[in-house]
Amino acid sequence: MERREVEAALIRHGWVQARAARELGLTQRQIGYKIKKFAIDPPDYLR
Repeated sequence: MERREVEAALIRHGWVQARAARELGLTQRQIGYKIKKFAIDPPDYLR
């Protein structure tokens, strides 16, 4: 799974990790790991 796939799913689901994970067939823990691994930062308006 590539960074852009994870990032695109997060954007589609408004950065709700549970929904993005479900779409990608991952658990919340797995998507959290991939966010860290790929150093994906949320947009400024979510900080």
